[in-house]
Amino acid sequence: MEGNAAAGMIKTGEILTKAEVLVVATSSFGEGDPPSNYNNFLLELYRAAASKEKPLAGLQHAILGFGASVYETFQNCPRLTDRLLEECGSRRFLERVEVDECDPTEACMKKVEAWKESTFKYLNKPAAASKPPACEWAIPDGAMVLEKNAEGEEGSKSGNFYLFLAV
Repeated sequence: MEGNAAAGMIKTGEILTKAEVLVVATSSFGEGDPPSNYNNFLLELYRAAASKEKPLAGLQHAILGFGASVYETFQNCPRLTDRLLEECGSRRFLERVEVDECDPTEACMKKVEAWKESTFKYLNKPAAASKPPACEWAIPDGAMVLEKNAEGEEGSKSGNFYLFLAV
């Protein structure tokens, strides 16, 4: 499911009736902007996080980020997504994996495969959503993010964001 299609599910809380786990794969473009099919989802995460009500409590998530480390805003959207989901009450069940397209293709594929295996292993035997998160959101190396919460932001005209709902 594309992010913008899932944005309304965040807004209405429907996501909690449809899924127990979110598996997100996304990237950043330009000045750390979200992909074009991700803008609304990111905006709804910002709104939900601002509510301070933990509207996604009971949900669990894992993030796979793509990007190029030559940019100052490397992994901006994956990092924001991870942080905002946590602020909304979701539990991180796996450390975020950050794929750097500047690395050799083989190294990138190894990271993706390892993340995929860890994710599927977890999904086959999940822990309770009330357990502590697998790690802090800033791991690995994510303490710096460029906020992207302006309503009406167009974002990049390229790239993709995918959200997988698991029940």
